[in-house]
Amino acid sequence: MSFHPVTREFFQQIEKRCGPVDVYFDAATLRKLSIAASVRELRKIRCDRLVIALEGDSARALVAPLSIAGAFARAESLMVFWPDLRVETVTRFAALKNVWQLMSDTMQSRRALARSKRAGVEMKKAEMPRPVPAATGNRILYLDTNISLGAPVGGSIGHSAGVIDGFLQHGFEVDYASLKPIPTQKQGACWLQLRPETLLAIPPELNFYSYAETIEAKLTPLHGAKPWSFIYQRFSLHNFVGPHLGRKFNIPVVVEYNGSEAWAAKNWGTKLALHDAAVAAEDVALASADLIVTVSDQLGYELQRRGIPDSRIVVYPNCVDPDVFDSARFSLDELVALRSRHGIARDALVAGFIGTFGQWHGVEFLAECIRDLVRDEPEWIERNKLHFLLVGDGLKMPLVRQLLGPAVARYVTLTGLVAQSEAAKYLACSDLLISPHVPNADGSEFFGSPTKLFEYMAMGKPIIASALGQIADVVSGKGATRLGTMPPGAGDMCGFLFEPGNAPEFKKMLHQVVDDLPAAARTAHAARIETMNRYTWRRHVDAITDRMMANGLLTRRPKGSDT
Repeated sequence: MSFHPVTREFFQQIEKRCGPVDVYFDAATLRKLSIAASVRELRKIRCDRLVIALEGDSARALVAPLSIAGAFARAESLMVFWPDLRVETVTRFAALKNVWQLMSDTMQSRRALARSKRAGVEMKKAEMPRPVPAATGNRILYLDTNISLGAPVGGSIGHSAGVIDGFLQHGFEVDYASLKPIPTQKQGACWLQLRPETLLAIPPELNFYSYAETIEAKLTPLHGAKPWSFIYQRFSLHNFVGPHLGRKFNIPVVVEYNGSEAWAAKNWGTKLALHDAAVAAEDVALASADLIVTVSDQLGYELQRRGIPDSRIVVYPNCVDPDVFDSARFSLDELVALRSRHGIARDALVAGFIGTFGQWHGVEFLAECIRDLVRDEPEWIERNKLHFLLVGDGLKMPLVRQLLGPAVARYVTLTGLVAQSEAAKYLACSDLLISPHVPNADGSEFFGSPTKLFEYMAMGKPIIASALGQIADVVSGKGATRLGTMPPGAGDMCGFLFEPGNAPEFKKMLHQVVDDLPAAARTAHAARIETMNRYTWRRHVDAITDRMMANGLLTRRPKGSDT
């Protein structure tokens, strides 16, 4: 049992120490159920040993709620598998003692929610733009206040690492304040760990409000000795700590907006129990930010509709570190060994996909296409030794496994989650890469800026991608944004586009790439060049700091930023 999928390596350690795992229970599914329905679901679990898996130091905070859940299962014994690979047996009595803490946390968090609402009302009364002194130093407080308790994988990790590294390249120092480990090891970056006291409030979203108060209490005393020049906050659910601290410290605040978490929950998952409170917190964070950076024109237009003036909006797409995502980093022996580890032939033609199997990633569509290809064109697949490598895990994995049944299994490898540090090697192991994103189910305009697309381009591999929103603009060579300012590009095609969700068109593009690999390689070369010219994290941070200086929020970039 875990609250998030675990990586392949961590799962192997569980089986090594606890024995074979027969069934995996995703505790996150309980969030959609009432307490009574959750108990009924847990009582269906019958096993000798129930192992609570906690991967990553940040997941330690989940031991109490998962122990309570595990106590209701019909298991002979209850065990906790800790991030340091320790195994600890937990009695039901010890697990259920946490119920008293749950009741206390719920009451405290409800009071925190009430205080947050009052603070939000006061902040929205303030005039914007506010008279804040321009940042003159080189020390940044980077706030990532989401309660992220799974393995540190996915595009958000690459994004945070990229932005931090971009600031470092400009001579800034970055204090990364988060529950999650710092996603970069570069000199000049420091991790300020923000561990929540407990996470037992019901409904779980209440925990965000008590956590926000914990964050402020921990960070406020740190500003005195070595003050921060400005705050950069990654947009977080139920949270406007960055703008609130910016007023307290009288320093500029930049908020990074990647879309509404409340909207995503309502349209891609389960509507938040505190939906209205989440939307209100979003409004406060956006209205009170001195500058908002977002990754697509569609999100830029949304901010305009929410009343944010153009002067406070910066649009620049997600980007990539081309030194990390570079096929030349890996030797042939390394890639052959990786293929061998997953049972993939050395001479196979590997079509790769990487992602968190989310609602908009299109992995379900890709699985359907693979199934149909194996059924309809087995000779073509055999002749070209075509093999599909799907890296990741998440919401759509059960459906993907169902679609890729026994008849398809030998043509597909599902790796499960892999560490972010291993992502580039898995892409290098592939011969072509697929970005099969699908439109939003509610008919709204696609607003994403998929990090994986820029990682694909940097790898210099042929790309097959949905002609969807920014993806189409980037792959066609037009450039990712009309609202933002970008360096010039060559205008060359960087891959092969198909109509989103159109299986025959996807198969046509796959045939075109596989049947003429030299022509496909030319587009791959163009994609690498386009990435170097336009889509590096340094370019991304250039756009942010340029606008900060233009708006009087920053006097200059630190010395050495132009070298």
